[in-house]
Amino acid sequence: MVQGDFQPGEPEQSWVPDRLKLARELRGLTRAELAVALDKSAAAVGQYEAAVIQPQRRAWRTLATALSLPPAFFRLPDAPVLPSAFFRPDRTVPQVAYRRSAAIAGLLGELHRQLRPADSNQKADIPRVRLSVGTPAEFELVAEGIRVAWDLGNQPIDDLTALLEQHRIIVAAVNDKPAPTGSFSTWIGDSPWVFSAASAASVAQTRFDVAHELGHLVMHTSQDLGTADAERQADNFALAFLMPRRAFEFTSPRVTDPALTELKRMWGVPMAVLVKRGYDLELISEASYRRSHARLNRASYRAKEPAEPTPERPQTLPTLVEAARANGTLDDALDAIAWPKSLLHELVD
Repeated sequence: MVQGDFQPGEPEQSWVPDRLKLARELRGLTRAELAVALDKSAAAVGQYEAAVIQPQRRAWRTLATALSLPPAFFRLPDAPVLPSAFFRPDRTVPQVAYRRSAAIAGLLGELHRQLRPADSNQKADIPRVRLSVGTPAEFELVAEGIRVAWDLGNQPIDDLTALLEQHRIIVAAVNDKPAPTGSFSTWIGDSPWVFSAASAASVAQTRFDVAHELGHLVMHTSQDLGTADAERQADNFALAFLMPRRAFEFTSPRVTDPALTELKRMWGVPMAVLVKRGYDLELISEASYRRSHARLNRASYRAKEPAEPTPERPQTLPTLVEAARANGTLDDALDAIAWPKSLLHELVD
């Protein structure tokens, strides 16, 4: 008998349709694509997920095999509620890719709840601010306020991921290839999460993206999801947070490659971002900004841009996993949420 399979006399209704939808979205499949493995129609898969009809046991086993998950995964009483997340809107990215990233977020939240100590204080140290008018001066004040609250001064941030985790914001790396959704952020229960994307063009770009997502967590609510204003505001926050005005003005950027390389080593962001910050602070002329922006944003240049920062590695989930492994509770924890070790390796290790 397959591990987690039906027990003698167990009703087929013990299998939970929401778990099927979660598994399908985790694998980045449409209903039509999953239907091919079952020799069924997409409509039949939709009826399974809506609990209109129950698949026969043989079909459930085929589903489990096709989705590379144990039968027990589909029998848990509840599926994690997939969070509403801040994604950068991109019409070239299929919706199934966004749903896959949301499924990963929901499952990692489930793992985190299972592994974290019951008596741990998980309240995040993250000030929440509601913008009044959204002027450039306001973004400077919001970013400065976070720096003051976190005692950062005006210095460059060496390891942004470690900084967020220090303040109990959970950071997780997500493999969003081959259909890149980019970095995104959300709240899962009372915990703020930032998911950094493997598709980012560089480590420097990942740092900027993570700061952008921090801006969403600080300034926005679910009412702001997917709006152009929210994305622009998060970008402006990231610029001001990573490169505080008072310090950046002393490094007044020249737009030669050697000068930008040194500034990139200092601030850890892409050269195009440095030029944008300089332009916003009126340290660079419009003509110079436009020439440099066009050159620096060419894909051929971004692929070989020098002075990349050291990669930043999220530690929250790997540390919890290693602690459970060390004290001998990892297998029981994975069994409780019906995770095969292959899924742990895929999403965390």
